[in-house]
Amino acid sequence: MLTAPRRPGGNVFSGQVHPRPQLHGTRTGTSGIAETSAYLDFTIIRNRIGKFQGVGVPDEYHRQGWATDMIRTLLDYYSDVHFYNSSLNEMSGPLFMKLRREMPARIAPIRMHEDGGYEVDIAWRPGR
Repeated sequence: MLTAPRRPGGNVFSGQVHPRPQLHGTRTGTSGIAETSAYLDFTIIRNRIGKFQGVGVPDEYHRQGWATDMIRTLLDYYSDVHFYNSSLNEMSGPLFMKLRREMPARIAPIRMHEDGGYEVDIAWRPGR
């Protein structure tokens, strides 16, 4: 579920994506229909550049595609916006690197350092 206007007025706006209830399994082996407090916060600047502000998925739902689905939904909805994430960590870094490989024109390049840290390519320009 997306909570942001399609084409708002002004140069900057923010919104959130929340997943709809879906069939899931947990690490303990239980399954069923679940709702979760997962979220994806974002900001869009001048209807061109998007910034992922935060993504959160409860521990019991990690590695089940919740974050990936929210990001893909956002990218599909704002198809002319190019996104970056400047706050990468050990959980989000690999996720955004994977999505960057799938959609190189839509997400800024990400580098992994020898110490395990992640960094967005600051020379990146949308659409290139």
